[in-house]
Amino acid sequence: MQLETLRQEWKADGDWKKTQEFWDLRAAEFAGKERDSSRMRSTLAYLEGKGVLGAGTAVLDVGCGPGAYALAFARRGASVVGTDISGNMLRHARNRAEEEGLLGKTDFVHAVWETVDLEAQGWQGAFDLTFASMCPGISNVDALLALCRASRKACFLTTFARRRDVVRERLGRQFFGDSYQAPWGKTLSYTVATLFAAGYYPEVTYQQENWQWELSLDEAVRTYTPFFKEVCSSEEELASRLRASLAALARDGSVEERSESLTARVYWRVDEK
Repeated sequence: MQLETLRQEWKADGDWKKTQEFWDLRAAEFAGKERDSSRMRSTLAYLEGKGVLGAGTAVLDVGCGPGAYALAFARRGASVVGTDISGNMLRHARNRAEEEGLLGKTDFVHAVWETVDLEAQGWQGAFDLTFASMCPGISNVDALLALCRASRKACFLTTFARRRDVVRERLGRQFFGDSYQAPWGKTLSYTVATLFAAGYYPEVTYQQENWQWELSLDEAVRTYTPFFKEVCSSEEELASRLRASLAALARDGSVEERSESLTARVYWRVDEK
């Protein structure tokens, strides 16, 4: 498939303001999550095994959130730039870096990755590794290729190959009927197709993950809203319908979600093209 065809098929909605507001609201929730997950440990081991992470390496972490990976890279001696659309996420990241004495090894930049000017930022070919973990900003062909242009050696991203969420799928069937399919796997298929079309040869590996977590009713409404935006003509109506549906599933004011996923790790070299 040609890149122009992929550009027409793989598109983000481009409403960056709403995206920023959504992630600003979820920043405290994400900052409170476990910082040393099995996914993180395996990812760090994978990158160290490839020889692209360690003392003296320059890393760009796209969609860095509250800084979990950025700080893990810095602890290993890397010099890290983290960027995110959410200013609240970046405040958590900077606070963590200060707590750990890593401000000298990290820099956090507020930016919309899909519209970032690499030359203006000084990021064109500036990094040994460009990295994106479950980053919504890798949402079209040019956002992905910007990862390549910012790197002088290697690129890496993680995304879902498949995922099943019990509550989300229940909501989907309620709103759309039995034909509902959750939107997982799209980023992976377009990523691989784009990289091949651009002349890269990605290595794809997989990791099975299962977990469960609890959300307050307000958190649950915010979490599921992006997946069902087309259900209602207004955000207020959607929030009302989601709240009613989730309240029926809640216990003691909390909604328990259970997930089963297959995570894809995509690694490629730009210096071997």
